[in-house]
Parts: sequence; C-alpha cells; structure tokens
Amino acid sequence: MINRRRPNALRRSLLLTVVLSLVPGGLLAAPKAPNARAQRFDRIAKSAYTQKDYAEAIVAFEAAYQADPMPRFLYNIGRCHEKAGNLARAADTMRQFLAIAKDEEDRRDARDRLDIVLLKLGKSHGRVRIGASPGGATVRFEKGEDVMEGHAPYDQWMPAGEWSLSITAPDHLAHKELVKIRKGKTNQMTVKLEKEAEVLPVAAIAAPPPQPEPEPTAATAPPPREPIAAADADADDGGAGWITWAALGTGGALLASGVVFGIVSHGLVSDLEDMKSSDSGVQKGRVDATDAYARRYALAANILLVTGGVAALTGVALLATGFGETGDPVAEAPVSLVPLVGGAALTWRGQL
Repeated sequence: MINRRRPNALRRSLLLTVVLSLVPGGLLAAPKAPNARAQRFDRIAKSAYTQKDYAEAIVAFEAAYQADPMPRFLYNIGRCHEKAGNLARAADTMRQFLAIAKDEEDRRDARDRLDIVLLKLGKSHGRVRIGASPGGATVRFEKGEDVMEGHAPYDQWMPAGEWSLSITAPDHLAHKELVKIRKGKTNQMTVKLEKEAEVLPVAAIAAPPPQPEPEPTAATAPPPREPIAAADADADDGGAGWITWAALGTGGALLASGVVFGIVSHGLVSDLEDMKSSDSGVQKGRVDATDAYARRYALAANILLVTGGVAALTGVALLATGFGETGDPVAEAPVSLVPLVGGAALTWRGQL
C-alpha cells in the first residue's frame, strides 16, 4: 500500500530545512519580521557570525536591538559572547533575555544555554556579589591591565585569581582590599563606607579677632614710677667697687700668709742643718720628720705667695682701669690693661 501523505511530509521537511538554513546555527529566528533598520543590522550580524567575526556580530546585533528591541536579539548577542569566550557577558545577556522573553520554547532553550555557560564559567570563573552602603557606590576590580567596573549591588562572573578591589562613593572614604576569587564559587561581601570627616575652611577655624583693651581708670591706673637713674648708678658703682677692694684684700691676706709660712719653713730648714752638723746623736726619724715639715711649709708658702700675688695684681688692675666708676671706664681711665702674648701690661694715659 502506498502512503500518499509522504510527498506532503517531504515538502514540509524541505521547507523547514530552507528556513533553518537562513538562520546560522545557534541563533534564534524571529517569530515576526523586525523593522527595516533592524533587518539591515540583523543581516550584517548574521554574516559576521557565519564568518566567526563575533565582535562585529555583537556590534551589529546590539544596533538591531536598539532599532527594534526584540528579545531574540539579546539571545543572539549572548550566543556571540559565548562564542567569543566572554562567558560572564554571555550569562548576563541570557538573564536579560529570560527576563523579557515570552515564548516558552525560547525560554527553555535559553535556560539550557545559560546552564552550559555557567558550567563553563565554573571551570575558570567565580561569581562575585558585593553589597555596599551607600547604594550605587562604584565597584572597581583591577588585575594587571584587566579592569572590571560596575556599581553596587554588584553581581558578576569574573576570572578566578587575585584582584585589587576598590569601592568608592562621593563624600566617603574609599575601601580597598585584595580579593581572591575562587573557581566555581560565589564570593559574597558587604561593605559599609565611612563618611569623610567634615573639614572646616581656614577662615572658620582662624583665631578670633583681638578684643580692645579697656581704658584705664583712676582706680586701675598704676602709680607713677619714681626716677631711679641716680640710684641705679650708685648701686652699680658700689657693686663694682667692692669687687676691686675684695681682690686687693684677698691678695694681701694671701701674701701675708705666704710670708708667714715661708718664715716657718726657713726656720725648720735652719734647725735641720743644725741637726745634721751637730755631733750629738740625733735620731734619723726626727731628721726625716723635720725635713718633711720644712718641705710642706715651703710648698704652702709658694702657693700662697703666687695666689696672693695674682689676686693683688687683679685688684690693682681693676683700680687702675677705673672699674666700677660711672661713664665709660675705657675712655675715662688714666690706666688701661692691654693684653699681650703670654700676659698683659698696664698703660698710662695723661700727664704725670
């Protein structure tokens, strides 16, 4: 028995083959024809897709979607991203398609395609979800020359690895940290940015203007000061004069003490010579003791004479230069002390 319906089935099969041949593999055909502008970009996109120029196809499909926002253009954009290896963009575009598509068969194909893309992403990518306060904060990832940027809430698939994360918002302190994205995992975090400290202008924090001093009154005015020039001059004269006389007195006392010690030492030396020249048996210990005393007194006498001489000369020099008198002592003194190499000398100015 011959089946007469076979030619009809064959014609339908051939017609379906011709229709599908007009749509490159993996793309969705339009249930209805888009407008003329969208059709022109659609043809360009399909031609680029067939030639595996996926970047050009994406640009053309996006232009077609702008000219006539049909859901199937989003699906085709997602397929181009998948072919180009932009798996994260492919997944995002598929989600956009599922949000607006109505045809259940197209939605089923898109969900299957999304599962495949997510499976591929899990092998090399991780999902990143970031919530930030304030909302809309800028989220920026950097790794070498690669940069990914968006706004909170941020939800993207990103290549696994270490990324430098920065979250910024106006009038807030930036948040920066190093984030490690794991393959096939969802990396989730929430960040609350702190507000910047309010900085006051310089004029606002400047010191307050000085307040005018109150006018003195009879009760608060200080009493008039007495003239003290003469008293100061007398005090200065007396204060400087006693130094001169103290030096002279000290020098004289030291010289007198030195003379006394010298006389005692001379006497001990005479006794010592008598002991040594006498024939009487004098103990050696007594001779040694007398000799030691004579030496000590002689040393003390020398020290006192030198010290007293220096003090006396100092007093004489101060007295001769007019130290302690009013006026300019250097200009008025008849005698002046002139420093020399190794010492000093007194000079006389005026008539003898």
